[in-house]
Amino acid sequence: MVGADLIPAHRTFWWQIDPSSVSGWCEVTIRADGWLKWRGHLHESGALSHHYYVFAVITVMLPPGTPLIVAHTGYIHGTLGFGSREDDWSVETPWPRARELWTEFSSSPANYATISVSTGPMQIVEALAAAGLVSSAASAAQVLLL
Repeated sequence: MVGADLIPAHRTFWWQIDPSSVSGWCEVTIRADGWLKWRGHLHESGALSHHYYVFAVITVMLPPGTPLIVAHTGYIHGTLGFGSREDDWSVETPWPRARELWTEFSSSPANYATISVSTGPMQIVEALAAAGLVSSAASAAQVLLL
């Protein structure tokens, strides 16, 4: 069709992660047909090993602003540990809400990803608070732990 607006079949949100000796990237791809892909890579360049958490947050432009939160947890070894210094993940899963909210997701800005490299529960709460997710507005969030 001439002059018709083309709606993309997918949207990828990408973040660089480098808060400390743990660095890497992560991305979320949301497809119009109702699928979501969450993948990333982290590397430990320091001496200590870490159990870590990655939270990617995308806020869609719906009142009151419903965030999509995708999370991953893993373990990477430092120089003093035994095991891999790398962690790669890739998960693809059906997510029917993508079809319902496709117009909003296809035009939504990506907020950010945040990382906590601690096993302590307070650091997880602090990371969620920094993402604005520890509040009454967060009750509308769509959370996917993949």
